[in-house]
Amino acid sequence: MPKILVLNRMHLDEWPSDQVAKVLKSLAGHPDIVGFTREAPGPGWKPRRGYNANITDCFPGSPGGNREQRDAWQVTVLARKADLVLDIHGTQNPAENFPFYGPAARNSRLVKGTASLLGCEHAVIIEAPHPAGVLHNYVGWDLSPGHPLIKALPGLLAALATGWIPPIRPMAEYRVVAGIPETDALRVRLQPEYPPFTRLPDCAIRALGLPVPAYAFSWDADRYAHTGYRGEVAVPYRDHSEDCQPNRERAKIAHLSVSTASCTRPVTSA
Repeated sequence: MPKILVLNRMHLDEWPSDQVAKVLKSLAGHPDIVGFTREAPGPGWKPRRGYNANITDCFPGSPGGNREQRDAWQVTVLARKADLVLDIHGTQNPAENFPFYGPAARNSRLVKGTASLLGCEHAVIIEAPHPAGVLHNYVGWDLSPGHPLIKALPGLLAALATGWIPPIRPMAEYRVVAGIPETDALRVRLQPEYPPFTRLPDCAIRALGLPVPAYAFSWDADRYAHTGYRGEVAVPYRDHSEDCQPNRERAKIAHLSVSTASCTRPVTSA
């Protein structure tokens, strides 16, 4: 039977961690389902991605590194014995749900079927050092608050562990090319909030030295203020370019002296 590894609380500031932890605790005796829940922060903590770093930048990890590097290493070792690694994340945006996986996993029916359970029209391809690009059998869910998949999780995991492969639905695939710091977003006059996968103004994107067309991904100034980022930029996966390597936490964007006077035209949805 397939072995399923479920990752939980990889980021400390996301909503479903406690609910997923309860589900995994209820499945603790299952021979083919293994849960990995990171330690919860103590009382009075300030919202942030991790304890010492963002764990999704730390793969494959190191047994002698900081807290995130050690946890990443433990996940990497566990993943070697798993047929599927399901990483459950949560967004605070009620309109934003999407699956994500790495380039190698695009050829896995089990990964694509598990990604399809969200019923989304879009999927995001993420490359190393994110675990999606390091673990070949990895799929992630980013779920809006109260998403029904959390209640359905025990039955879905049990079914996956029997060898069930969910039906695969067609999805437009994107890749993340940059995280946009608040300062850069203000400089090129990008809006504080965009609906998921909204096309961003070409002029502003070119001013940031990024490829066009580009689309908003996890973009909300208020929700991500504690990270120092306005949001992230994604492009259609077919537009892969060696000149712009994807990095989920890319902090250094070229400060180009480009006029943004004509960059305030309305945007259109993807």
